[in-house]
Amino acid sequence: MKPTRTLLVVGVSEPQAIENCAVSAREAGGEMHAAESVEDAMAWLETNDPVAIAVDMMSEGAESACLGIRGVGRLAQVPIIGLAPELNDLVFPEMYGWGGDDVIRTSTPLDLIPRLRGLVGDQSLHPPPGKGGAVVVDSDRRRRALYARVLRNAGYDVRFAVEPNEAEETSLRESVKLIIADAEIGDDGGVEMAKRLRAGGSEVSVVIASAPKKMAVYRAAAAGLSKVAVTDGFAPPENLLFVANELSRSGATDGRASARLLYGTVIAFRQAGRDQDAFGCTYNISGGGL
Repeated sequence: MKPTRTLLVVGVSEPQAIENCAVSAREAGGEMHAAESVEDAMAWLETNDPVAIAVDMMSEGAESACLGIRGVGRLAQVPIIGLAPELNDLVFPEMYGWGGDDVIRTSTPLDLIPRLRGLVGDQSLHPPPGKGGAVVVDSDRRRRALYARVLRNAGYDVRFAVEPNEAEETSLRESVKLIIADAEIGDDGGVEMAKRLRAGGSEVSVVIASAPKKMAVYRAAAAGLSKVAVTDGFAPPENLLFVANELSRSGATDGRASARLLYGTVIAFRQAGRDQDAFGCTYNISGGGL
């Protein structure tokens, strides 16, 4: 494959918008390639490795494009930036659920420049695994890919399992620190798997992803199990990482003045010396701030 400093733009059809993206890429020290359709984008990606990908979220096949890209191993760490008509509390979780990383307004493509500048100058997108091993136990290929991306970005060495017994065997290795499991995996589900792990002496952290309507049932079933949490499997994958981080604190002294809670919303902030707001999304909040 040919590594490039190219921004791949997918699904943008308006000529001026394409030119604006090209300007952004040049200003950041790179170049741009525009693909009108998902098929064109995937064909180009067969022989090219972009530095980042911008996808018009309103274009036909936008979701399948993002998920398709995330399903290609060598592209797993390439940032995907959504282009949306407006920024709100729905568009960020939607993009994250597709495997994306960020969202900007379609009308302000120059916001791409600061996002691209660091990327075109540094091709090292893979942080070294420093948190140990993580096992994702899920039969759904899409979820495995989304979870793995978040965990790898956080410094985990990620492995996959499609049956609980595989995860149980893998967790016996000292390097495995975390298991993310589908609540309904296998014959008896993630909670029963966690019980067997504890009965066998394993203290690996276990996060169980459940459908929202069944969370109360699974939480009741997991009550009393140390370092086991049940969370919303339909929420952005980053929420799983928040829960995993909280589990890793179990037993440690918490010096926080107030609890840190999951709370996803759009935020606006302004860097010192700038005259315009930047936008992003926060995952958690406490009495002391975001």
